[in-house]
Amino acid sequence: SFIDDGKKARVMSSIRMKRKNASVYDAQIHAQKTRFKNRDCWLLIALDVTDRIKDQQALTRQQHDLQMIFDNVPAMIWYKDGDNKILRLNKQAAQSMGGEPEDFEGKSVYDLFPQMAEKYYEDDLEVLRTLQPKLGIIELLAPVDSEQRWISTSKIPSSLPGSNEKRLLVVAHDITPLIDAEMKQEALIETLTASNLELERFAYIASHDMQEPARMISSFAHLLEQDCVDQLDDKGHIY
Repeated sequence: SFIDDGKKARVMSSIRMKRKNASVYDAQIHAQKTRFKNRDCWLLIALDVTDRIKDQQALTRQQHDLQMIFDNVPAMIWYKDGDNKILRLNKQAAQSMGGEPEDFEGKSVYDLFPQMAEKYYEDDLEVLRTLQPKLGIIELLAPVDSEQRWISTSKIPSSLPGSNEKRLLVVAHDITPLIDAEMKQEALIETLTASNLELERFAYIASHDMQEPARMISSFAHLLEQDCVDQLDDKGHIY
């Protein structure tokens, strides 16, 4: 690159150089135009930046790996500050809200989840105050522009090194199918319970209706035995 500040021109470039022992290293060349003994000349400085480049490459690879894990872990993840603002989120979390991560980073939960924001924030404050994780919170995910879902949420607090700033990691799993299945099961149980009660009432009524004719027959048989005992043969006595 070439920089001209109007007074002295400077050139900066990164190249690969070879040492006397034939080993190769990355160098950053700083060239500055100057005057020496009333003559224009260039001052060249070569800095060995091999370690710095290796560190940058390692950091880039690490960031890539972490981003890959962050976006592909089977969970919705939000990283928030202590003021209910979303600092980062992964693709699953963004998709649950109907967008991409860059659409929501830096925005307040109050704008994105107005229906549930206060409830979310109450839990956040408790976790940040106690610095104790809160796991398995069953709650409703209610974005402004997307479908509502039931989620199981865990909130893990952290503090930034060297400061009093607090952060919150929110990890959630969609449990809507489980909730729907439970609701269907509960509805089925209620239906079966009502059916059993109806059957019990029917059995009671049927039993009562059957008992009355049996009592009438028994009474008539007793009267017949008393009034007509002399007229009955052996078979009549048996009946």
